[in-house]
Amino acid sequence: MAVRFGIDFADFEQLQKKIEQIPQQSENALNQVIHREGATLIQENILQRLPISKVNGRNRRKKHAKTSQPFQVVTSNLSVEIKPKARFRYLVFPNKGLGNKNKNPQEFMEVGVADATPKIVEKLNQAMDRIINE
Repeated sequence: MAVRFGIDFADFEQLQKKIEQIPQQSENALNQVIHREGATLIQENILQRLPISKVNGRNRRKKHAKTSQPFQVVTSNLSVEIKPKARFRYLVFPNKGLGNKNKNPQEFMEVGVADATPKIVEKLNQAMDRIINE
């Protein structure tokens, strides 16, 4: 289970015009924003939605994923992938609604990326504007 950030075509049109103005510098600037600020925003949005499992209506005594930095970031050119660390791969069950206790998919990973996307696109536009104005 992992989620990958991608840019919607409508958002890309606006960015494309800016990228065309500075073709040599744009790829590096976009990668920096996506890999640093974008990854952080995505993780924060996913963590906000991450459920805390309960036993008999009370929080469990063990340390939970929500408070444990459960994600690893895998970067590649113009993209970032957020996936659970090995210890937290069980998060696939509530996310997808698998198993006896998880009847409804919560899709916190997908919703977290969707919520972070407009902010990331805004930061990408700001980065391009900064370079253009230099």
